[in-house]
Amino acid sequence: MRTVHWLFLVSVALFISGIGFIIASARTTQVEAAAPAAAPSLPPVATVKQIMAGIVMPSAASIWDSVSTIVDAKGVQENQPRTEEEWARVGASAAALIESANLLTVGKRAVDQGDWVKMSRAMADAA
Repeated sequence: MRTVHWLFLVSVALFISGIGFIIASARTTQVEAAAPAAAPSLPPVATVKQIMAGIVMPSAASIWDSVSTIVDAKGVQENQPRTEEEWARVGASAAALIESANLLTVGKRAVDQGDWVKMSRAMADAA
């Protein structure tokens, strides 16, 4: 009979410690899920000049050229995006401008933390 009691006590102890382990691991998982993941630290590759020439200027030109008015001998011609595809191209150019503003503030590209960052944010807001 004592063996049965002993086995019962061991079983209860294992059961309680198992519940404690489950609760502890659930709390750890919740804390890990709540903590923001650290962004990978990747070194900047492109220079400011390359970002401006390769991303900013073509994207801005695409947006500016998407709407125009042409007045000639034939009359007035209004150009604007009309199809989903045309609007998608304008949206992609705007997204590229916003992302390039982020790139301009990464690493040593940010000349200073004052006006440079303000102008980059203003470009992103305008896009």
